[in-house]
Parts: sequence; structure tokens; C-alpha cells
Amino acid sequence: MTLEIVGTKGVIRIDALNSINEVYANDVDHAIWSYYGDNMDEAMINDFVDCILNGRPVPITGEDGMRAAMVALAAYESAAKGRVVDIDGAAIV
Repeated sequence: MTLEIVGTKGVIRIDALNSINEVYANDVDHAIWSYYGDNMDEAMINDFVDCILNGRPVPITGEDGMRAAMVALAAYESAAKGRVVDIDGAAIV
């Protein structure tokens, strides 16, 4: 989950999962990183390991991942064909 803002004096890239901002400015010859918050990747991995160790169900299943991939692929197909694409009765524009 990233957001990139391009301006006349530089670029900022915000990475929500890694809790980092990358700033590229015209007057600086290198990127500047600023970290904030918790590392969401680490939190997700720790929770997954905890689920396994304590026998509780994972909050996000493989089926959830498959459906997210289907939506992304349908979006690419919709953009390529210039029309609505249907996934399990849900239209993707």
C-alpha cells in the first residue's frame, strides 16, 4: 500500500505497510527516509506465527488472497478491454 506524490520540487513516496516515507528532492542528491509507527509486516508475521502456535484460525485465509488476486486481474482485464468485467456476479469497472 503505497502513495507517491510528485511535485515540482521533488517526490514523496509513502509506504503504509513498512511505515516509511521516502523523499526525493531536487536540491538533495540522495533519498531521505523517515520511519514512523510499527512495522506492519512484522506484526502480520508475528500474528500468523501466534495463530499456528496457539491453534487459532488465521484472520486472512488463502481464499481471501485468491479473491484479492481475482479482483486485481479483473481490473487489468477491464482496463485492457475498456469494459466492465464480471467476477462472481460483482462488476469490476
